Amino acid sequence: MIQLKNQLLLSDIYEEVADYFQEDKPKFIKIFEKHINMKLLIPQTFYNAYYSSTGHPREYSLSSMLTALIVQKILGISETKQFINILNLSSELLSLCEFSTVPHESQFSRFKSTFLNHIHDFFNHLVDLTDPICKKLNSDLSKIIIADTTGIKAYTKENNPKFFESILN
Repeated sequence: MIQLKNQLLLSDIYEEVADYFQEDKPKFIKIFEKHINMKLLIPQTFYNAYYSSTGHPREYSLSSMLTALIVQKILGISETKQFINILNLSSELLSLCEFSTVPHESQFSRFKSTFLNHIHDFFNHLVDLTDPICKKLNSDLSKIIIADTTGIKAYTKENNPKFFESILN
């Protein structure tokens, strides 16, 4: 009979692993937590619109939803479903967004469609805040605009599921 000299059990090392992950947060999350206070960046009109009478209290705060959208874009994740899967796997990102539970895909969709104009105004407000800083750092670089079109799909008939169904039938 073979005797195992050192058998590792997950229960034996769980606390050590949990401590390691708590202490070794990715640098991005540390910087975001330290330097960005989302609540101070949101215009009052957006707060008023988000928290206006809905008949029930909001499950997710406005700053949480906006933080999630910003993190999604910074990480280059184009699909909401994929971002939700990452939130389910990353307690650090969940904590950064101040979510106790991961919102459903429809929650993000409703937020984006309902508050589209306010989200647009929010980002314009961010540009107003960051543009002077960028000009001080490097006035030539502050004039450059970069657009990431990774998540854009052209609307062609080949992208429509009905097109493939018509070929199969």
